[in-house]
Amino acid sequence: MKRIILGVLLMFVLLPGVTEASPYSAQDSILSGKILVDQKNNPAPQLTDGDPSTSAVFDYTRTIFSYTFPKPVEVEEFYALLDENKGLAVRLFFTDGSNDVIRLPTTNPKENYVPVLFNKPITKIEITSGYVNTKRLYEFDLKLKRDKIPPGKPTGLSALPGFDEIQLSWNPNPENDMYGYNIYVDGKKINSMPITRDMYTLKAQDYAKVYTIYITAVDLSGNESVPSDQVQGTPIQPPDTTPPGRPLGLQATPEVGQIKLDWTANTEPDLDGYLVFQDNVQLFQTPIKTNSFVVSGGLSYTTDTEFYVVAVDTSGNMSMRSNVVKARPIKPPNTTPPPVPSNLRAAMSADQLSIETNWGASVDPDLEGYYVYVSTDGTNFTRHNSAPIPATNYDITNLQADTVYHIRVTAVNIYGLESGPSNTVRIKSPSRNTTVTPGKPQADYWDISWTPVPGAVSYAIYYNNQKVGEVPGNVTTFRITKAMGYNPNGAIQVVDVRAQFSNGSSGGSNQPGRPVGSGWGMAPKDIITNSMFIIASLSSLVLLGLVIGIAPRLIKMLKKSIDARRRAT
Repeated sequence: MKRIILGVLLMFVLLPGVTEASPYSAQDSILSGKILVDQKNNPAPQLTDGDPSTSAVFDYTRTIFSYTFPKPVEVEEFYALLDENKGLAVRLFFTDGSNDVIRLPTTNPKENYVPVLFNKPITKIEITSGYVNTKRLYEFDLKLKRDKIPPGKPTGLSALPGFDEIQLSWNPNPENDMYGYNIYVDGKKINSMPITRDMYTLKAQDYAKVYTIYITAVDLSGNESVPSDQVQGTPIQPPDTTPPGRPLGLQATPEVGQIKLDWTANTEPDLDGYLVFQDNVQLFQTPIKTNSFVVSGGLSYTTDTEFYVVAVDTSGNMSMRSNVVKARPIKPPNTTPPPVPSNLRAAMSADQLSIETNWGASVDPDLEGYYVYVSTDGTNFTRHNSAPIPATNYDITNLQADTVYHIRVTAVNIYGLESGPSNTVRIKSPSRNTTVTPGKPQADYWDISWTPVPGAVSYAIYYNNQKVGEVPGNVTTFRITKAMGYNPNGAIQVVDVRAQFSNGSSGGSNQPGRPVGSGWGMAPKDIITNSMFIIASLSSLVLLGLVIGIAPRLIKMLKKSIDARRRAT
């Protein structure tokens, strides 16, 4: 609290005893509210803010405050509020390129009113400290030199009509104390402050009205000239650039030989009509007035045609396109089936997994496609494809091995009428099994070979139902070793070779089972060897049993013998 009181007292001591920052009226004041800058271009608004409690600090001649006037002015006095009875130097720059300095003497009071005796327009001022001890400047202002002579009559006023406006321009007045111009429309001033340029855009939207316009010139003293010559103008209505709304609800209804289009009508008052597009091509140039249209040309009975609609207004603006619809017309009934397909051919595919067929086309404008029929007995044919195929070739897959297939083709049109069958072709699928030829069994391995299978990409080898290896499709031999589980003396010896195909299927072999012959399995010497092994094993078991049975008796006999020897000694 003490600090606040001391601060207030200090403020009263330092500030001059004035209640008004500038003694000049708003019309007479030139610098009030204008921002001065120092020589480093730093703003110093406190010199003209109307608040005598703020100030700018001088450092003798090192600090300079300046202001450049937008237009030359004539000044009759300046006002300065200082903190000491020390001088102030004010430099005035004139329109003729010269400049001069007015200094405040040290005997002047803190609040100074200094007349300006130079009767020349001023373009710029600079304020510096005139003496060493000057420290603060609280307020500074210039008083405008007022006159009673109005500016001359403005000339060259013209009015150029534009969209929603009238462009005004005129010749600038030559007076040095010009402030700006007032604009009068139909006898009424429309601007609150003078217009400082020699042009103006008058906004107007009454396109049937003729506006009467004149201007006056105003100087810095508030003197207003006589009116200029009157001009007249009418604004131009701008072109309509807003398109209609997008047509909604477009529907296409197939009819015999044509397609009917319907949509919801637009509600814009300036609507001119609609344009219809078929497969992105505009059908006509002049918009139709109704919200329905029948298309009867350029249509296909086998494929859909696309349609959309746009709305057009009287200014030529086009809307966004409607939703797109697709349709094909209904063709008049046809009772004639298509011609029979010709020259049917069939061949096995390269991988031997399918039958590739092709045939000559059936020429019919209503053709939808072809059906392929397959039989394995040559009598009962079954349709292989559920829907008509448009191409003249077809692959029959999922074949059974070693089977004769009978194939023929028919053509069908869009009305479901089917031709008679084509020529029938006959083709046999290859066997997927191989024949395994076992080699002579050896003590540590067994070599086998097999016949190749057409289309096989690899072969899987099984020994006693366990897979022991796999080889590429170009290999037809394999060696089964003991590491793979081979046992030359095993009671079961079964080998199987299965062909593997690219579609994941596989074949089999002739399953030779346990081959017989010289040097295989239980030979006579093997019988003797195995018999002796069995007898030796049984003898060992019998001997072990005898030892376990007589052991207690032998222990008793040994104990008696030892006791007898002890007594003898």
